[in-house]
Order: sequence, then C-alpha cells, then structure tokens
Amino acid sequence: DTDRHLLVIGEDRSGRSTLLLRIIRELTAVHGPDEARFLVLDPDRRLPALPFRPGQLLGSATTGREAAALIAAHAPGLAARLPAPGTPPDLAATRSWWGSPADIYLVADNYERLAGATPFAPLLPLLDHAGDIGLHLIVARQARGIGRALYEGLVAGLKDTGCPAVLLSGPEAEGAVVGRTRLTPRPPGRGVW
Repeated sequence: DTDRHLLVIGEDRSGRSTLLLRIIRELTAVHGPDEARFLVLDPDRRLPALPFRPGQLLGSATTGREAAALIAAHAPGLAARLPAPGTPPDLAATRSWWGSPADIYLVADNYERLAGATPFAPLLPLLDHAGDIGLHLIVARQARGIGRALYEGLVAGLKDTGCPAVLLSGPEAEGAVVGRTRLTPRPPGRGVW
C-alpha cells in the first residue's frame, strides 16, 4: 500500500523477466480479478504462461504501437478514477466512486524496446495519483543507457515519485542510478533493493 510503483534495472540475463514473473505470480495468488487486473507489455515474450485468472488480463502488447494503443484505451478510465474537486476526504479514501474496485497493474518488461516514453505519455500525469486511482507500474529496463534515461519520460516520472527500485547486474559506468547506488556486475538474480 505504500509503494505504488517499482522500477527494475539490469542487463540481459540478470533476472529482470524472472522477477516480473514472480511478482505477477504472487499478485495473482493473493488477489482475484475483482481486486487486481493486469496490462502486460512484453516485447521479447519472456513472460510465458502467466497465471491469470479469467478476467484478470485486460490486455497485452509486444510492440510499441500495440503498447500505445493499449495504454491509450485504458488511460481515460484511470483518469476518470480521480476524485472530483470537492470530494470529501473520507469518501476519496474509500475509492467508492469507481465502477470497478480492482487495482490496475501495468507490467512492462524491456521498457526501452517499447519506443521510449511515447506509449506511456498518457500515464505520466497519473503517476502521483496512483494511490487514489489504484494504479501500479512495474517497469523493467535494460541497464545500458539508464544514466540518460533517468532524466526522461516514464523512468524520470517514476523516480520523481520516489518509487523503490531493484538494481540487478549492470555496468558501473552508468553512474549512480538511485541516490548514490550504482550498478555493479552481479550473479543472475542478485541485486540491491
């Protein structure tokens, strides 16, 4: 409930996709379709046999164009979840104006392969309101080029919200990624929270 988003950074074969798959499995084991629904962006198709219950998968995409269409289709519904001006705080806390109480989890593997931030632009204004609208972004990105990506688009927006990050193996040359923490070469599956 306190951490709405997650950023996962690592080089190839560091465990990014495995971590995303494990998170999805845990979420679907704990939450039914009326509590959690998913949008999955997976350009490399590395998230096979996802354990979704009927009605839990809202859509999936493997290209930047498909991702843009999927996000554009769901962004207005997420924006409609924002409390109207003047909504009493006690009512806003219940989220009772939603048509569906389910939280939306957007899981993106290999974010950099989805045409940069362009497909995600409709979500940027909603990042700070995630708690009010039940939006969770779980984004995995290649370590290469992260030093530059920290200042653009979705990665910058996630970083600005103070979301936690998992730093898997990566080149030290990218510099400090979160605070003073740098990527370093690590065995697959090992990282820093």
